[in-house]
Amino acid sequence: MEIPALFLPALVAGAAVGFALVLFLSRGKPEPASIRLAPEQRAAIQDHFRDGPTLAGSYGWSRRQYAPMHIHSKAFSSLREQIAAQLPDHTVAFDVVFESAGKRVDWHGDYESLGPFAFDGVSSIRNHDFVSVHFNLTPDGGNLATLDWPLVSTLHHFVIVKWGIYSRPHKLLNALSRPLFWLFATTRPNTVGVGNAFDNMRLHSVGAGAPRLSYVVRLVRKDGGVTMSPATVATCASRSTACERLTKVLAPAVSGQTSAGTFPWASLAADL
Repeated sequence: MEIPALFLPALVAGAAVGFALVLFLSRGKPEPASIRLAPEQRAAIQDHFRDGPTLAGSYGWSRRQYAPMHIHSKAFSSLREQIAAQLPDHTVAFDVVFESAGKRVDWHGDYESLGPFAFDGVSSIRNHDFVSVHFNLTPDGGNLATLDWPLVSTLHHFVIVKWGIYSRPHKLLNALSRPLFWLFATTRPNTVGVGNAFDNMRLHSVGAGAPRLSYVVRLVRKDGGVTMSPATVATCASRSTACERLTKVLAPAVSGQTSAGTFPWASLAADL
């Protein structure tokens, strides 16, 4: 039976609405958690953050501790084992603790906070060179959301590198990308102590919620694709003042081009 041409636009519109409805009903379903912080590990991070030195934050964070190296301590061996089981292609480098008033952190891919590594925007995004595991340490914090689209992430990356994170061009690009975020982003659980792995250079955001403390374990690809050199170690501190403390300890250990995936990160813990 032939469909009258008059009804074709209505059928197309109906199909589009149905597709959008399916996306809406399926969006935001949290992925099952498989990496968890033990209560005593959470307490150790919180105690050290409360009593130890912290740095003034930026881009939505009020304070942070860069590379406290909890992750390489004996007390965190069970967490390292969980991460190694779930992310066997990556090696643990260092960790970061963030404090936030609970404001929303808008969509971005990491650049200034990537650390002391050499990277290429296109290949690093394609190859998952940089991965993190994010934990909320306090209840009712905002949810991590991710958009695992390499081409869109690459476009955002180049805008951030050229004009800066949350610059006017970046904010404009975020505004133009809102429909993609709304329809296709994956929302992760905000359960206290539950780890969510994500690619640092692919697009991610954190929603608004209660004031929160977050713990992030930073990983790099193992197979030699990620390197460090004296120049990249020095650049780390110039991109982000938070990296200065790590740079001072790392610089003597990196005398030439070095594989970040095989570097003995745990050996730095005693000096940090």
